[in-house]
Amino acid sequence: MKEEKEGIKAAEQEKPKKRRNRKKNRKNEMRKSYFAGMISMLALVMIVLVGTTFLWPGSSADHPGGFWSWRKTAAIKAMISQLYAGDVDDTELSNAMYKGMISGLGDKYSTYYTKEEYEAIKTAQEGYYQGIGVTVTLDGDKLQVTGVQDDTPAAKAGIQADDRIVKIDGQTLEGLNLNDAVGLLKNSENDTVTLSIEREGEADLIETEVEKEKLAAIVADGKMLDDKIGYLAISEFTGLTSEQFQKAYQSLQDQGMERLIIDLRGNPGGLVTAVCDTLRQILPEGLIVYTEDKMENGKSIPATAIPRSRFHSSCWSMKIRQVRQKSSREQSKITASERLSERRHSEKALSRIHSSSRTAAW
Repeated sequence: MKEEKEGIKAAEQEKPKKRRNRKKNRKNEMRKSYFAGMISMLALVMIVLVGTTFLWPGSSADHPGGFWSWRKTAAIKAMISQLYAGDVDDTELSNAMYKGMISGLGDKYSTYYTKEEYEAIKTAQEGYYQGIGVTVTLDGDKLQVTGVQDDTPAAKAGIQADDRIVKIDGQTLEGLNLNDAVGLLKNSENDTVTLSIEREGEADLIETEVEKEKLAAIVADGKMLDDKIGYLAISEFTGLTSEQFQKAYQSLQDQGMERLIIDLRGNPGGLVTAVCDTLRQILPEGLIVYTEDKMENGKSIPATAIPRSRFHSSCWSMKIRQVRQKSSREQSKITASERLSERRHSEKALSRIHSSSRTAAW
């Protein structure tokens, strides 16, 4: 009896151990199943990725962003590192690659800009530039100053109209066109520029150091010609164009203008909003331009009638002539599509305008 009781007692003590072992075994089996499922899922994902990379048509070396395109780029970079003897700027390489991708569209209006380039463009579109405040034209190997803006670094430095700039920071202008010559100043990273100037009545060159400042560009200006013909030139459509156009137009109206010539030659375009804000000042109510994006979302930009009391005489009945080059950008061309039906002009006045010299703000 004693042995039987001891056997029953031992059996009862073994039961909890067996239950714990069974629970432990079930947990181990669940873990194994879980990990097996995860491995199977990862294997499936890898099969899909590899299959997409090697079999999908867009994965060829000619498709940007594909696996083979990445391998080709890496191979070219390795060749440059191995064979090119000069210094390599990885940032310049990357930017050139991005620019190349956009230029591959074959669209002259699509361009990739670096952060610095984009900031400079935004500043220019606002109507400002880094300069000294002169207007110049190229005369041989010299820049002739045709105008000096008031209260600018150039005016404070004593630069005068008809001065001739022969050197910029010690560099002569020989062989440079107008844009390249002006670019010596605009592209300089220095806060000041040293000019060597010829002036009538002075035997020696005048050396002067001028600080560069953020200045408002004169993009719309006008003058009165003979026979009460107003002449108004718009060099670019920026955030300042509409305001400057209004002031110039009002001045011509005050002088008794009866006809108007709008000169868009050399105008590279600019902000569509600036074009529309300018046109609203001389157009009756109606559609100015209609835009539509890739998703066929259309947008109309109308002209709103301006009360006649705003001007001394109605601009809507005025005879207007537009002068532009074929190379002018689309923003400039918008003005050619408007209802300026009574376009009359003086051939004598136009001939004088066409013979005018090309100038640049500096």
